[in-house]
Amino acid sequence: MAGSKRGLLIGGMIVATVPIIGLIGSGYWLYQDISVTAGQLEAAKSNAVSENVPLEPADWVRAVSLDKKDNAAPIMESVAKEWEARSEEDRRKIQNGLWSLATPAPNVSTEDPRFVPMVEEIIQELRLAASKKDADFQIDWENPDQIDFAWHSSFTDVARLLASKAAIEARAGQFEKAFQDLHALRKLGQFLSRDGTTLGLPAHVTLEHMALNEAERILLRYPKASSCQSQYQSFIEDKSTQPDLLRCLEGDAMVSNVLLARSIEGKEFYYRGVKIGAANGSIRKATQVRELEFWTQALPLIRSAAPHPIDIQNAYLETMHQFGDQKSPTRVLPHQLAQAAVNDIQRASALFVKYELGRVLLAINRYHNANGAWPESLSVLNESATDPYSDSFFGYKRNEDGFVLYSLGADEFDDEGLPRREGFGGSDIVLRVEGDMVTNEGI
Repeated sequence: MAGSKRGLLIGGMIVATVPIIGLIGSGYWLYQDISVTAGQLEAAKSNAVSENVPLEPADWVRAVSLDKKDNAAPIMESVAKEWEARSEEDRRKIQNGLWSLATPAPNVSTEDPRFVPMVEEIIQELRLAASKKDADFQIDWENPDQIDFAWHSSFTDVARLLASKAAIEARAGQFEKAFQDLHALRKLGQFLSRDGTTLGLPAHVTLEHMALNEAERILLRYPKASSCQSQYQSFIEDKSTQPDLLRCLEGDAMVSNVLLARSIEGKEFYYRGVKIGAANGSIRKATQVRELEFWTQALPLIRSAAPHPIDIQNAYLETMHQFGDQKSPTRVLPHQLAQAAVNDIQRASALFVKYELGRVLLAINRYHNANGAWPESLSVLNESATDPYSDSFFGYKRNEDGFVLYSLGADEFDDEGLPRREGFGGSDIVLRVEGDMVTNEGI
C-alpha cells in the first residue's frame, strides 16, 4: 500500500515536472534565438559585406550626374501632378476622346475645343521625358518608411495616352511613329523602376504591358503591312527597357537593412504592409541578423542567375522557402518582408514570357498571311516556340474566332490556357486572340 502511494507521488511529480522542463527548454531556445543571435550582428554585417550586400543607401544609389535638361524626373513628376489636379471627369474625357480617334466608339465626343491641344501638350511632355538621358529621382532612402510612390499610379494613368496615340498613328499608316511612342512608353517605365527597388516594379511592368498589348493589337489590325511587321519585330526583340530584377532586389536588401537598423524602440510603422518596430534592442538586432543572413544567402544565387528573370525568380523563391522553413521568432519579420516582394517579382518574370509569346505571335501572323488560316500547331512555324518554364512548345489551341497561346507558368502545370485572376484560377500566362483583338492574361 505504502509502495503504491509512493509510486503515485513520484508519478505525480513527474507529470508536474515535464511541463516545467518543457517551459525551461522553450525559454532557453528563445534565449538562443534572440540574445545569442543579437550578439552576432557585427559578424553578420561582415559576412554581408563580403558578399557585396548593400547595407547603406550609398552602397546602392547610383551616382547620377545630370544637367537639368537631361533629367526626365522633373518632367515625369510634373505630368503626374498636373494629371492628379484634373477632375476625374476631365481625365476620362481626355482618355476616351483620344481612344475614340483610334477606334471610333459610340457616345464619345471630342467636340470640346480644348481637347486636341490639351492632349497634344501632354503627349509632347511624355515624349520629351522619354527622350532624356536618364531620370534622377530624389528619393530619401535614409527614411524608407516615409517614401511615397503614390504618384506612380497617376503617372501610369496619364502615360496610357501614348498607347492611344500610337493606335491613331498606326491607323494613319504611320507605323514607325506608332512604335516610337510605344517604345517611349516602356522607357518611362524603366525610369520608374531602375532606382525604385521592387517598389518601382508595379508601375514599370504596367507600362510595359500597355506598350506590348498595343503593339500586338496594331500587328493584328494591319497584319499584311510590311512596315508594321518590321517595326513590330524590332519592338518585340528589343528587351533593353525590361526590369532589372537584380538591381531592384539589391535595393530591397539595402532598404530592409536600413529599416531594421534604424527602427526606434517603441515606434511602429509599416513598410509594404509589414509592421516594423516596437521591439526591444535585442529583438531588433536579432531580426536584423536574420535579414542579413537572408540576403547573404540570396544575392549570390540571384547574381549567378542574372540576367534571366525566371532564374532570378526561382533563386529568390528557393532562398525564401529555405529561410522560412527554419522556424524561429526572429525569422518571422524577414520572411514577411521577403514575401511582400514576391508578386512584383513574378509579374516581372511573366513580362519576359509575354514578350516571348509576342514573338511567336509574329510567326503565327506570318503563317496566316501565307496560308489564309491560323496554324493547326506550332510545329509548322519557322520560329522557336519554346516555353521558358517547360522547355517544350508553348500551349496552343485554335478556335473559331482565333486562338489561345500560352505558357504553363511557374508551376509548370498545364491549365489549358486558364490564367490566374485575382489569386484564383490557373497559373498559365496567356495570349488570347479573337479576330483582331488580343489580350494578355495571367500574373
